[in-house]
Amino acid sequence: MKTTFARASKYFVLAGLLAGTAAMAQRITPEDWRRWEEEEIKLQKLNPLPDPEPEFWTATTIRGLVFVERLEDVDPKGVDAIGVTVRGPASLDAKGVAGRVWRFLGRNLNYETMRAIHAEVLAYLRDHNRPLVDVIFPEQDVTEGILQIVVREARVGRLELREPGAVTAGFTNRWGNTNYLSRMMRLQPGDVVDSKILEQDLDWVTRSPFRSISGQVSFRKGAGELETDIQAQIRHRKPWEVSIGYDNTGSVATDLDRIFAGVSGGKVLGTVDNYATYQFIADPELDHLKAHAVTYAALLPWRHTLRVFGYHSDTSAQISDLSTVTGDSYQASLRYEMPLPRLGRMQHEFSLGLDFKHLGNTLEFGGTVAQDNPWEVFQTPAGYVAAASDGWGRTIFTAEGFHSP
Repeated sequence: MKTTFARASKYFVLAGLLAGTAAMAQRITPEDWRRWEEEEIKLQKLNPLPDPEPEFWTATTIRGLVFVERLEDVDPKGVDAIGVTVRGPASLDAKGVAGRVWRFLGRNLNYETMRAIHAEVLAYLRDHNRPLVDVIFPEQDVTEGILQIVVREARVGRLELREPGAVTAGFTNRWGNTNYLSRMMRLQPGDVVDSKILEQDLDWVTRSPFRSISGQVSFRKGAGELETDIQAQIRHRKPWEVSIGYDNTGSVATDLDRIFAGVSGGKVLGTVDNYATYQFIADPELDHLKAHAVTYAALLPWRHTLRVFGYHSDTSAQISDLSTVTGDSYQASLRYEMPLPRLGRMQHEFSLGLDFKHLGNTLEFGGTVAQDNPWEVFQTPAGYVAAASDGWGRTIFTAEGFHSP
């Protein structure tokens, strides 16, 4: 008896909410994909897979599963293959997918088994950064127990980064250019939709403190078959900030009161993404402390960050009527920061650097230098920082070690 069945398919078209911050922004998470899958299951109940012919339920035992990438690769007359065979797409690792579907070999080829295979393949692809796929059981002869399965991956139709409220892509609020950011994205029209690459791309283009994700990143059905249009809203802020403030974190010797003023700016030295900051800190009378701190960050084309920073401070403290301590200190530092692959919601990075520090303290007693012991340190730090956001806010963990030769 020859057993055939008709085509059944499911195509995911997803939309997700992404909340962004300046440097390490929250992106697509496994919880998002699971939520979207639940929504798809609801749609599936409204449009279920077609029921096969009655004899199909008991006529065939599964002897082999063959995965292909295109409908044209399916032989309607059936194929000869035992076990699990993967002929495409490239994202289906033979050992990986076999581990998910091997348990179906030897089972009756029926509607429930097909649904279970369908769910396992989708789960495997979702776990491997392929959330938008079309899994199809095309019409074929399954008399010999060999089931051919087509796995088609969605591709990017249009990729648009827009200012919030912009009607068209490329609109600028004069603080930034979204067309420039689109060229920075590795995921381009025609590419397979890869959630990991998309996540990393959006993390990188919003690493500047003057740029952030705003509102939703949306996925919509594109113009072509299996095409998905992706749109993200990128908010540009003015590339400069001025700050002033006061606190009481000083010391009794150098005055508890502190005043500070600073400025930060992007597009430094004619670049789009590099930025610098400067801050001045002193006591209100400018008698005991005057400190200057500066930072310069360069976002490199290979998606690492080079950060240079340093400070210089002069201090003067009256210990008693006859003794005074004056100090002169400075530091020059370099950090090379390398983002690491995400771990769920957690973003993290590793850094290496160099530090040179000078500290000079002079004790004067009765107008005479009683002690002058400057010291200098050269050290190589290594650091790790991780950050994760949730409903309660944002948690940051930092660890840093130093070695001084």
